[in-house]
Amino acid sequence: MRLKALFVAFVLLGSTSSDAAQTERKFAKDMLTRFRKVSPGGEMRIKADEPLVIQIKSSAGWDEAMVNLHRIWSFCQNNPLKECERLKQEFVQKVGSGTPERGTKATLRVIVRDSEYMDDVFQTFQDRAKLPIHKSIGEGLFTILAFDSKDTIALANSDGLKDVGLAEEEAWKVALAQTKAILPKIPAEKIGAQQAIAFQDMDYLASLMADTEEWTSLAKRAGPDLAVSVVSDGFVFVLFIPDGPKLSKFKETVREDCLSQQRCVSPHVYRFRDGQWRIAR
Repeated sequence: MRLKALFVAFVLLGSTSSDAAQTERKFAKDMLTRFRKVSPGGEMRIKADEPLVIQIKSSAGWDEAMVNLHRIWSFCQNNPLKECERLKQEFVQKVGSGTPERGTKATLRVIVRDSEYMDDVFQTFQDRAKLPIHKSIGEGLFTILAFDSKDTIALANSDGLKDVGLAEEEAWKVALAQTKAILPKIPAEKIGAQQAIAFQDMDYLASLMADTEEWTSLAKRAGPDLAVSVVSDGFVFVLFIPDGPKLSKFKETVREDCLSQQRCVSPHVYRFRDGQWRIAR
């Protein structure tokens, strides 16, 4: 990735044309065919006004369950066909695998995702009572409670917390502690010395941004030039860069790197201000 190269050394393409919409629908038809093969008994269709959304019929009708294809579509537009095909197969397999393993208190985690991801969540969970437990930690950035398992991550709602005997406030404490236990410690001495740090090749690295109390302390040591990018759960980059041309160039690199990710967390660069993450501008 370009960001990794930058550390060693150192747009989303949007279209509203009818041709683009037709291409999206062709992409969705291919995915719909794949889903029907792994779940032949289910009723599915492409949402009429949103070609990158597949609806799954349930007892409550067509608005209860949906599969959003926007991120896979974006990845496939910016990566080789072989990589696109691999991700399609992996995604269909996970979606078609049925109910994930039952969550337990020990598997509770905190994940970090952006507003685009949360928009997908709101669209998928039409019943607001079933919404995953989440909090805003800044501008377009959220923490979400989830249960870890071997093959996937299941978002945790109030029913899931009841199953493991936890109230919401306690669940946040347990999930954050358990998540931090599997993550590398953020070296405060390097932050204080304004040294760039790359966290990579581990799971849940985006969750390093979850503990806003810890970052409040770190930001005081770091100074105003602290910047963080979180392009995936496998790569978080902390560096020190002032506002201006260098920051603009770095932001462009982050956006481009986001497009190459299977599951980009965020295309933005963040600064920590007043206890929250803010998009650097």
